[in-house]
Amino acid sequence: REGLREGLREGLREGLREGLREGLREGLREGLREGLREGLREGLREGLREGLREGLREGLREGLREGLREGLREGLRQGLSKGLREGLRDAPDKQTSRR
Repeated sequence: REGLREGLREGLREGLREGLREGLREGLREGLREGLREGLREGLREGLREGLREGLREGLREGLREGLREGLREGLRQGLSKGLREGLRDAPDKQTSRR
């Protein structure tokens, strides 16, 4: 009887210890695997979404700013150049008619 009791006690103790160890090991392994998988999936999805949104916003803002600046600069340069050419071409005629 005492031997049975001791054997059962030892068996339960060892079984519980081993069961808990294996359960924790497997639980942690599976939890980490699933957590990492889901975390990476969600992180990449959100990161890409936010990165694209911010990149497009900044790209459009910068592109429009630069495009307008360059367009105005070029337009003014060409307009002034043409205006000066036209003005200079007409200028000698006006001077000769005054004389």
